[in-house]
Amino acid sequence: MQILIDTNAFHGEWELTSPHARLLLAAARSDEVDVIVPEVVIIETAGMARRELGTAWENHEKARRTLTALGEPIDKLDLDLEAKAAEYEQRLRQKLRENGVSTPQPTNVSHIDLVKRAVARQKPFNQHGGGYRDSLIWLHAVEAAHDDEVVIVTNNHVDFARSKDEPTELADALKHELEAHGLETDVVTIVKTIGDAVRKHIDPSADALIRVRAELADGAIQSQLYEAVNEDLLLREVSNVDDDDLRRLDVRDIQIEGVHELRDVEVDDAYEADGEITFNFRAVVDVEAEFFAFKYEAFSDDELSHLITDWDWNESMTRGSAMVELPIEGFGEFDPAEGTVSARVSIAD
Repeated sequence: MQILIDTNAFHGEWELTSPHARLLLAAARSDEVDVIVPEVVIIETAGMARRELGTAWENHEKARRTLTALGEPIDKLDLDLEAKAAEYEQRLRQKLRENGVSTPQPTNVSHIDLVKRAVARQKPFNQHGGGYRDSLIWLHAVEAAHDDEVVIVTNNHVDFARSKDEPTELADALKHELEAHGLETDVVTIVKTIGDAVRKHIDPSADALIRVRAELADGAIQSQLYEAVNEDLLLREVSNVDDDDLRRLDVRDIQIEGVHELRDVEVDDAYEADGEITFNFRAVVDVEAEFFAFKYEAFSDDELSHLITDWDWNESMTRGSAMVELPIEGFGEFDPAEGTVSARVSIAD
């Protein structure tokens, strides 16, 4: 199995640190799958990161000017966008290299052949003649499909998929091209995200899964997992919290001051590579949360007075704290030799 990652899959996945991205890299290191990130995708991703940095910097500048005008000045952010984009590209290349990800140069296709595809509006070229980079990615997939099945991770339903309503169904024109190469039409398939690729095409290691579940059941690594989760969530700001008491105070945003308890831990899948076990897990945490409520809401509900810690924070707001239950999902790394655990988590929907 070969998994080819398109540029748009990196949006929001810049450092490949999400649970599913880490598992994909672990599978690549263990040679369970071949992961391909074409050179054209690396270059395009670095350019996309440069634009995102620029947008973030502009937003920061607007906020800085507004806060300064309101008497709350903050320091100006000096940011060398070109240098930061170059640093990002270097980090990305290093991470791919360290995990055994293939980064091939464009396939041996002539400029004339690409011009002919563009003139003929042959997918992935679109009706306006655009699609040069997408066509190079597609030709990578066709070439790789002669060796093994290829899964393209892309959310580009316009150029690769049959339609917006069928974003994971390969376009008919591309299927015909596979047939012209003597290939089966299902040798190349599409998924929208890295998470979809992992869920559908990477088999967890049964031995690693049994080992992690056994260690958790015995309590051997439960305390370390708790410490890792607590460290990762500490001072995390969380929006749209679904809690009955807070809803009555018209509060949905909190800041986590610490994890009181980690419970109901379930390990979904695990992989072993380089002597370490990587695993995805779900759990529930009871956290001590700080929040701010409008005073008229807080005063109007005497039953919730126990949640208020500071009535006089300012003229209109009051500070409160409460124990809040949150579902989480995360990625862990377990080193059996050292008996250590690390984790990165996010708040589950």
